[in-house]
Amino acid sequence: MREADFISMLTILQEKRFGVAIKTPEKENITAVLAGKVIHVNYEIGNTYSIMVQHDNYLSLYRNVLKPLKNVGDVVVAGESLAIATEEPLWFELWQNGYAINPEEVIAF
Repeated sequence: MREADFISMLTILQEKRFGVAIKTPEKENITAVLAGKVIHVNYEIGNTYSIMVQHDNYLSLYRNVLKPLKNVGDVVVAGESLAIATEEPLWFELWQNGYAINPEEVIAF
């Protein structure tokens, strides 16, 4: 693959929106939308973290969090605190069977 092709594909991927931005007060608790198991906690560029939770039929991703409160392997219930919010909006994605779905069609915000 040529470098120009790679940059073009990267731009396309970056422009796709797989989730929603949720304005959350700074240092507010971010909670799990459904019961599940934390499968990924990652430090991100920009001094924030992301947390991924596996649910029965879904995978949820919480990005742009200040401080994770859970570790990989932790089991959580719906409404349980996962992380502390930054001053920037939380980026939330919901996936099912390998496909991003519109979280607003599944979860009432």
